[in-house]
Amino acid sequence: MYNTREELKENIMKLITKMLTTLVLASSILPIGSAWAAEQDEITYTLEMVEPTNSTVTDSVYGSSFADLADHWAKNTVTQLAGKGIISGVTDTSFEPDRNITRAEFAKILVGALNLNVEANAVSSTFTDVKAGEWYTDAVTTAAKAKLIDGYEDGTFRPNASITREELSAMVIRALSFSDIASFVSVESQGTLLAKYNDADQIIWAQKEVAAALNAKIVQGLTEDTLGTSKPATRAEAATMIRRMMAYTAE
Repeated sequence: MYNTREELKENIMKLITKMLTTLVLASSILPIGSAWAAEQDEITYTLEMVEPTNSTVTDSVYGSSFADLADHWAKNTVTQLAGKGIISGVTDTSFEPDRNITRAEFAKILVGALNLNVEANAVSSTFTDVKAGEWYTDAVTTAAKAKLIDGYEDGTFRPNASITREELSAMVIRALSFSDIASFVSVESQGTLLAKYNDADQIIWAQKEVAAALNAKIVQGLTEDTLGTSKPATRAEAATMIRRMMAYTAE
């Protein structure tokens, strides 16, 4: 229930804006690599962030038990995600915001952020190193079936390996696509978006995803002229990117 007419009106307007944005963007989706797309001059999707409803969570209710977030720059973001049950601490009293996030941890957070139906007691036939009964097995299996994550050529997922900023960028863009939100940019725009960063040539395989994440303002450079895509992402950085992604996907 809403306490005031103004509050009700505000939430209705947010919902209408999100619906219109999604319809416009979804209608613009082009098959990647298609001949038609290659012939176009400039195709840059402009995404409008819409604040998810019911997103205000007070620190006194959620996240206040994480002592290591007291003066951290990501405190508000982590608090909001914790309030929604999307992210959790390493223990009841610590979040470890500056520790590198693992691939399994991020897969679990991504599944929660998209509110996917997790396949319980899953046994992964996709990755040789994702065994039944692990805390991440169900989430990783669900994310793989939704094509949000990939493994390596040797058939492994490497759940305990740190996830790089490049890999994280790819996953959040796949999440937008999964949610029927167009986000990719043209080859020309891709070059423009990446040109300002001196280390853009260090992107191994996800140039189009990194450019799309930059365009959507989900990913930002480490500095004005460096991306740091090869660097492991921290738990705080991952939480921040998930929160920005949810400005497009959350109901």
